[in-house]
Amino acid sequence: MFFVSSTNAEDSKMFSFNVPDLKEGKIQIDEKGRYHLFVQNVAVERLSDSQFAAMRQYDEALQKKTDKKSKQKSRALVVAIARSGSAKSLLYLHEQFETYSERRNNVAEGLSYYAREKKLRDSDWRLLVRSLNVVEGKQAEEVIDALLRFRRRANKAQWIRQLIIIGLSLEEKGASKAVKLVEHWMGRKTVKPTESAKGDLGIWQKVFAKRYPDAPPAALPVDAKKSKWKYNRLHAILSKHQYDQIDLEQGKKIFTKASCIKCHRLGEEGEKIGPNLTTISRKMQRKEILKAILFPSHFIPEEYPTTTLETKGGKTYTGMMGASGPEVLLILGLDGKKVFIKKKDVKNIVPNKISAMPEKLLEELSQEEIIQLFGYIQSFTKQKTIGFHKQK
Repeated sequence: MFFVSSTNAEDSKMFSFNVPDLKEGKIQIDEKGRYHLFVQNVAVERLSDSQFAAMRQYDEALQKKTDKKSKQKSRALVVAIARSGSAKSLLYLHEQFETYSERRNNVAEGLSYYAREKKLRDSDWRLLVRSLNVVEGKQAEEVIDALLRFRRRANKAQWIRQLIIIGLSLEEKGASKAVKLVEHWMGRKTVKPTESAKGDLGIWQKVFAKRYPDAPPAALPVDAKKSKWKYNRLHAILSKHQYDQIDLEQGKKIFTKASCIKCHRLGEEGEKIGPNLTTISRKMQRKEILKAILFPSHFIPEEYPTTTLETKGGKTYTGMMGASGPEVLLILGLDGKKVFIKKKDVKNIVPNKISAMPEKLLEELSQEEIIQLFGYIQSFTKQKTIGFHKQK
């Protein structure tokens, strides 16, 4: 029988709904907040090709809508499709995960049910691990619970760090699961465990810092003091908007005003020092982009590390390093200025935990300008001149 646990109390009040083009096909929710797919009043265990085609067609139609009920239906469909266990349905969800970053939470939730109830697949493990960057709350618990079923361990510092961070954001039950997965991945039990999961995660924070001294600390990001814009406030504002119409010329001006153009390429504009933002919305969710702007040192991409360079003359420069020629290095400083240094004058280069991207880049922007900026950036991924409108 298909069912999917509700992620919050509000979902438990969700209506049942029919699936168009699927005769007598209906997804219902019971008193425990679980969705069921029924066809002719019979719970479906495995979708046929025609049933999957109908589910997929409806799912694609719902993606074009922005109202809350359509989003709830879309989530229910994604999880039901995952639990069908067919090769076609799983391939479809993997494609959705790679193509539409904003759907990764729901796809990961669906695959977590499939892993627990049907089969453990390496391809699903990889997506579940990657989803740790975006899942929150109940969905994060479901993903962690599924990853505990795999013998395979994540061995990269960034994933262990992200797991600890997620655990710190969860309630005690979810944090306890995170501790178990950290223990599994690190290959050892918690030394001198405390009376709470959060306390144990604090122990693992110290272990992580010792084992991975060059990595950023495994800690939740903190809003800068006296900052005009806080993460929770901006995230709520941006979450209430979807694509509609945007003034591309205005967006371009704001992209320059916020100094993004000094380091980042977007379409045919900007420098190539930092990550190319042209398709960033396909790689990262909106909230990930927001975090990267507000907390630049919280996650530094491996391909764009920050380094501290010391010259033979005793001068030090910190920033993002690149080649400017066969004999010259370029350092983009924390102040956004470029410094050119001859390779023969370099004494030492060491990694740095501080991002070359400046903080408080949004401080001088208004709320509407920030909305336009995000719409402008995301319009390149959509490949059409669209932006935001308020959610119904």
